[in-house]
Amino acid sequence: MVEEALDNGLLRYLSRDEIVRGGVEMYGPDFFFIPNAHWFIVREDGTSITIGNRSNGMRLVIPRKYLVKCLRRPEYYGDRIYVSDPRYYVLSISEEPEGDLRKYIEWGGVSMGIPA
Repeated sequence: MVEEALDNGLLRYLSRDEIVRGGVEMYGPDFFFIPNAHWFIVREDGTSITIGNRSNGMRLVIPRKYLVKCLRRPEYYGDRIYVSDPRYYVLSISEEPEGDLRKYIEWGGVSMGIPA
């Protein structure tokens, strides 16, 4: 299976003996991923997701334009090759955040001890 994927350009490699994983590997606070230790997904629709804070009950609506579906941890998907719904999002902010996204960022700064 790996040889066929390499032959069809589905895996990147430096040499036939060394396969390079694709994607982004991030070590850092859960802040960048939703859901996380502090927030859970309450509801999803075509334009946004609503998240809830586990400790204070706050609810925020985050537009999908700031979210990218992502695989979170390999152990969550170890039993399959194809993942139809990874169940996680990573924040992708390329402009000045507004509304509830700004509130989420402000919450993150305060909760993680980052001065404004």
